[in-house]
Amino acid sequence: MTFDNLSIVSEPKLFISVRDRLNSFTESVFSWPIESTSHLSSSGRYHSSLYQDELESTVTRFTNHNSMRLVPKYIIILIGLPASGKSTVSKHLVKYLRDTRATTNIRCKTFNAGDVRRKQKTMELTDDPTKDIFDPKNSDKKEEYARTAFNEALADLDNDICDVGIFDATNSTKQRRKYLFSEIKNFNRKVKSKISISPIILHVTCSDKKFIRYNIHQKSSNADYFDKQYDLSVKDFAKRLKQYYTQFSPYTMDEFNHILSPSLHDSHHGTFYFHVANAGLTSTTNIVEYSNFASLETRNLINTLHHFTSDYVAMFGSQYISKVKNFFTFSEIVNSNKLNIRKSFKQFSRLKLLNRVINDNYFKKLKNFHLINNITQRDQEPFRFQLQFYDNQVSQ
Repeated sequence: MTFDNLSIVSEPKLFISVRDRLNSFTESVFSWPIESTSHLSSSGRYHSSLYQDELESTVTRFTNHNSMRLVPKYIIILIGLPASGKSTVSKHLVKYLRDTRATTNIRCKTFNAGDVRRKQKTMELTDDPTKDIFDPKNSDKKEEYARTAFNEALADLDNDICDVGIFDATNSTKQRRKYLFSEIKNFNRKVKSKISISPIILHVTCSDKKFIRYNIHQKSSNADYFDKQYDLSVKDFAKRLKQYYTQFSPYTMDEFNHILSPSLHDSHHGTFYFHVANAGLTSTTNIVEYSNFASLETRNLINTLHHFTSDYVAMFGSQYISKVKNFFTFSEIVNSNKLNIRKSFKQFSRLKLLNRVINDNYFKKLKNFHLINNITQRDQEPFRFQLQFYDNQVSQ
């Protein structure tokens, strides 16, 4: 069964779209030389490069010249649905940046919207839509928690508490993402600011059925559910995931072009997009676009991020994949619990429940939600998103 990647940057139309957009600005009055835009595949090869005469004066037109004297800071905006592996990937990224020589001195801090919510409100299992914070009708409260976490990130960057802020939230709607980039634009336009913040997009997607089931199993013991019964936790999170899919707006080329537009691109470092799909098993493509004022520190960080996403499956994903495979393998359950029959029976019972709740019909509903949103949210996209869940990746 083939998998049609959710990643917008894996589509061949990307290069054409970016090139045409950039060529439309070639009559700009600015004429400083800039570096070419590169589209890097997850295998590390350059897919395409734009010649300098095609890019002449384009990114520099977007530049706020005062930013040349400002301290460079970065905010990594995670995009991805629940149970896609965002928080795990962000933890691995912090470790990788710390352990890599070129970025070891860069201070990272994670800002999790879920942690803000848990500090302010105890998780309740309820069938009452008015009390369910994840119900689409209660999205205002959820947005409030996300904005609090994001503002904390901007404040800590501004106060020099960290150099890279990782904003860990789903950011799965176009409205949310528009707000985030607007706030970055407004921040960079502050007259008294001593820093300039560049957004870096890290898209995390998951479509392997076993991965999603395993991730939901792991969620059953997190801070929301640690004191809840397993069956209730799994059913509640399954409901939550469906609610997210009903609101999900795919990240699109149209949005990426808007980030690059003169009205929003106020920092001098560049614009960057990275993607990790299915723990790194699915090939993706990254977009790296520097302006000619990008510092050595910026280049080191972006190169490190590219290597991280390109080699993720070898460095971190393989361990996760082994855990998933063992979790769903009968012989592994028996061997790991051969001295504890009760523990083995408990794991079998949980696996049976998980497969019953998160079944093929459940995935069909998620796909239908996605297709409906794809049609209603398309807004002149240059290509169509297709979501196909599959369950044969881990077993191979």
